[in-house]
Amino acid sequence: MAKVFFIGGNNGVGLIEEPLLERGWVRIDDPNSTEFMLKWVELRKQIDFRAFKSGKQLIARNPNISALTSKSRLIDTLRNAESRSLKLRLKMASFFPETFKLDDSRERIQFLETVRKDPTAIWICKPSGMNQGKGIFIVHNSQAFVKQLKEEDKEVKQGIKARTTMTRIIQRYICRPLLLMKRKFDIRAYMLIAWTRPFIVLFHHGYLRLSLSEYQSDNFEDSTAHLTNQYQQKRVKDFSTRMHDSMWTMEQFASYLATDEGIDAMSTEAQAKFARYADRPSETSRWVDEILTSQMKDIMRHCFLSARPQLDTRPGFFDLLGFDFMIDDNLHLWLIEVNVNPALHTTCKPCQDLLPNMIRSVLTIELDIFQQYKKSKSTIRVPDCIGSFSLLFHEK
Repeated sequence: MAKVFFIGGNNGVGLIEEPLLERGWVRIDDPNSTEFMLKWVELRKQIDFRAFKSGKQLIARNPNISALTSKSRLIDTLRNAESRSLKLRLKMASFFPETFKLDDSRERIQFLETVRKDPTAIWICKPSGMNQGKGIFIVHNSQAFVKQLKEEDKEVKQGIKARTTMTRIIQRYICRPLLLMKRKFDIRAYMLIAWTRPFIVLFHHGYLRLSLSEYQSDNFEDSTAHLTNQYQQKRVKDFSTRMHDSMWTMEQFASYLATDEGIDAMSTEAQAKFARYADRPSETSRWVDEILTSQMKDIMRHCFLSARPQLDTRPGFFDLLGFDFMIDDNLHLWLIEVNVNPALHTTCKPCQDLLPNMIRSVLTIELDIFQQYKKSKSTIRVPDCIGSFSLLFHEK
């Protein structure tokens, strides 16, 4: 098969195209063509999985990856793994905020009971199949929200309105996040499921996404103070001039933690735990590079192992996923969600420094393993050249 590739959509097209053209590959424009060696698209519907030539083509989407990337299915995946008593190191409750599927009748009852016991809790409601913060809202008045749900049920039963077709989850809100310059942030890190037979899974560090509005725990009118992704931050009036301050490198994060302001943002308990790292910037870098990164890797590995039984293992599927984390003021790490087709836009310097080399490495890794498979289907090793990726899991 000729070295032909297809890219669908507008997400990171140049980052994917350039390394392949440099290797002598040819790009085709026909979205329906099955005569490609590599296909990288934004939407699942752009792929005809029935026509996939296992072992002869590379496709950047496992047909069952929603076991990780659908908000509602991720809940099921993690719960099912725990109920099967797999030999996993982590408990779901230790890294994933309490969450319910609102459109599951049993779980809705559980949520209503939780609200009855804890009526002042803050929640965040998310549609399961959307990204970029679309459709998300903060539930700061649980009683009013419960009343709204009951009214919705009543109208559905009376035939006044149809029940929503997109499932929703509701998750306990992290009300005491660690703040940077009084602003909320999250961390985007990456997982590459590079091969499926055997599974080879890699980790790549990412960057921080900051709100441009100061966080106030009792003010929920300004959603840009609570939702940190770029889609939301673009709503800030002076976004175009402050955009550069909406993303930080991990190095910037470590430097900030070494300042008095960074330490003051932590709880008293966290300050005591962090004291051994607080004296020198080099030590705070070690905490970020070793301790925090190790925690992210453990959670990501746990998620992968939980989903592994559901993934399609035909050779040729690979996935680059974006994992979003938050840190509370006790320095506890929480997984918020997992994203398929993570944004590859290079509008800010941290992304300009990170993403082009990362995507180049993804393609180098995939083509290396692909060549290995064509030579010997029984012996697949982790490539020697993996750039800034590090190994998360290699199935023996």
